[in-house]
Amino acid sequence: MAYQAILFDLDGTLIDHYQATSDAVAHWSILAGAEPDVERWFELENRWFTAYEQGELSIQEQRRVRVREYLQQPRVSDETADSMFQEFISVYFDHIQPYADALSALEQALVTGAKVGILTNGTKEIQQQKLQRAGLNLPGVELLASSDLGFSKPDPRCYQAALERLGVEASGTIMVGDNYANDVQGAVACGLTARHLDRRRGQTLDHYPPRAPELVVCDMDGTLLDPRGKIPADFISVVERMNELDVTFVPASGRQHHTLSLMFPYADTLIAENGNVLVHNGEVIHSTTLDPAFVRMIIDAARANPERAGLVLCTPGTAYIEDGSPEFLAEVEKYYASRTLVGSFDDIDAPCVKIALFAFDGSESYPLPDLGPDHVGTISSEHWIDIMDARVNKGSALEKLQEVMGVSKDRTAAFGDCLNDLEMIWEAELSFAMDNAHPVLASAAKWRAPSNAKHGVITALRGLL
Repeated sequence: MAYQAILFDLDGTLIDHYQATSDAVAHWSILAGAEPDVERWFELENRWFTAYEQGELSIQEQRRVRVREYLQQPRVSDETADSMFQEFISVYFDHIQPYADALSALEQALVTGAKVGILTNGTKEIQQQKLQRAGLNLPGVELLASSDLGFSKPDPRCYQAALERLGVEASGTIMVGDNYANDVQGAVACGLTARHLDRRRGQTLDHYPPRAPELVVCDMDGTLLDPRGKIPADFISVVERMNELDVTFVPASGRQHHTLSLMFPYADTLIAENGNVLVHNGEVIHSTTLDPAFVRMIIDAARANPERAGLVLCTPGTAYIEDGSPEFLAEVEKYYASRTLVGSFDDIDAPCVKIALFAFDGSESYPLPDLGPDHVGTISSEHWIDIMDARVNKGSALEKLQEVMGVSKDRTAAFGDCLNDLEMIWEAELSFAMDNAHPVLASAAKWRAPSNAKHGVITALRGLL
């Protein structure tokens, strides 16, 4: 299924609302007999326009209160406030400029054959004038203003009304915008795929919809797997489509490669052990080894720590454990198909690529010993911490794989939800954080997909492919 519709936000996405407002405030304040204070104007705009979005004030009421508070004239009549705001809008229109990439992004979106809309909070009349002044009033691009739809972003009813107006499904629609709450969280909550465009970080509008990737790298738990830890049944149809297009699918996980091979018998390229083992064409092409003295230090520290934890010593051949308790074994079985229970870690004489620590009371609160500058403890889930070489992660493994396969970052898609996916996200131009992702990962990724419970990876890939 190709994307049926592409939605863009307007202010801060297609037009430079910040610069136009800053210029307008500087000119209008002098006309109104006030000292220009751009930051105060934005503070009031954010506060009272948000009140309008939440249905607490009408569009006209929020304009009046902004004028009164900015000019510190609480007794100004409605008529005078309306007139003064209209003067401000006139100056604002004189300073409106589109972002340099806005016109080409809209034109490229139209060429795809998808329906193209601009979903914006505000009155249709004002937003239409903005488009005209910015030269973005293109045939085939439908303006979907909140005043016309009856609801404002991020209200789900606003998105639903926009989808109904265009006659498209949420799963076949992408939303691009600069406001994280309105344009990203609101969209994803309704089943859309969303791109957070952060202009403050220099991000630009890419081609929409993005080109199909050549390489798809995907985390497991919290990302592809559903809340029961199962691969969605309809994922196989996406795999078949990737095979048709010669797209390589790569499971990327803290799991060992034996486990991943059993889960994905059709995948001969794997990133295992959080990047410590890289498999390509069915062969291990890269693995790391921890210093035995460091491994011994971690074992001794875990044994001495009053907070209970279970260790897994991960080697290329098997995973060694010495805690045989049922609750620990139940967790280990999920990730390590090849495992060996030993009486003591002291009996092991095999190269260790990674140490996985299961913190029974939670990974974020577990007190790790000083790992030094050469090693790192990466939180991979609510209870698991992967202790490994600081130079190694899913991102470093992906970088090696891209080099081997001759695939660039802009033709790579990566999906993740937790902090151990962060470096992997950085190595892919098509970076997706799940709706259930850790906040740090969500801010690093360009795109947001619906949660793993809603099979967001499948939704996003069907659109991309």
